[in-house]
Amino acid sequence: MARHQDRPVAKAGTLISAALLSVSMAAPAAHAATGSDPDMKTAEATAVSWKNKAGGTETIRALTPAEVKARGLAKYVNLARYEITKPHKGAGAAPAARANSKNALAAAASGCWSHDTRSVGTNQLYGTGHTDWCGNGSAITYTSSSCSGYDAPWIPTYKYLSCTANPSYGVGFNVYDVRYNWDLCPLYVPLWDSCTTHSRPLTHLRFGADGSYWVMSQS
Repeated sequence: MARHQDRPVAKAGTLISAALLSVSMAAPAAHAATGSDPDMKTAEATAVSWKNKAGGTETIRALTPAEVKARGLAKYVNLARYEITKPHKGAGAAPAARANSKNALAAAASGCWSHDTRSVGTNQLYGTGHTDWCGNGSAITYTSSSCSGYDAPWIPTYKYLSCTANPSYGVGFNVYDVRYNWDLCPLYVPLWDSCTTHSRPLTHLRFGADGSYWVMSQS
């Protein structure tokens, strides 16, 4: 009778041991799936950031292959030959020109990059701009740019009015230009719904097909 009772216990112990072994084997895989992306660490390490002459902040960094896929940019690059290339300031302002047709249609790109800018202003009133671009080392293969702004809702005399992101050149050229213009109002009168003083910061940057960039003008 006692031996008959021992069998289920032994069987249960075997099942528990198997379950624990299964969990312990699955743990490393779960950790790997939720761990940090080594490509993202590389991209962050290659980012460059600086204060611009207008008093705002500029940041440019390389996109990781995972980001390229997530943003739908894989068709503009060859991921098999993709490189996370550190952005670098170009020597002198490279003149804009049509890229060699063969290079412009090349399947491989040297990489993709992302630029973020913040205009002159305060922490309660400022403009922002964003650009993504890809290049194959000779020609721009993809471009996208946008802008926005912020005004603190608890300061009724601050008002973000508008912005424009004006692109030029781009796909098929050796460079991509973006001009950000913002209209900020540091002295807004809610009662009259009018702005008595305007601040209109400007940032004009040029981006190269190899991750290079040039600051054309800022105010």
